[in-house]
Amino acid sequence: MKINNSETLKQALANIRLANLSLSPEVYALLKQALKDRNVDTNDIEILLKSYFSASPKS
Repeated sequence: MKINNSETLKQALANIRLANLSLSPEVYALLKQALKDRNVDTNDIEILLKSYFSASPKS
């Protein structure tokens, strides 16, 4: 699904900051790109998150 509502995305990013949560630089860059050109799909974010967590060492 294309991310096409920039106001919702801006609110989500604000909520993340208010909750003192952080995103990986890669995810943050992808979301910022979605705000600019609206050419980002939710599947792009899902794939990035899956690759990020599968690459993380298991505790």
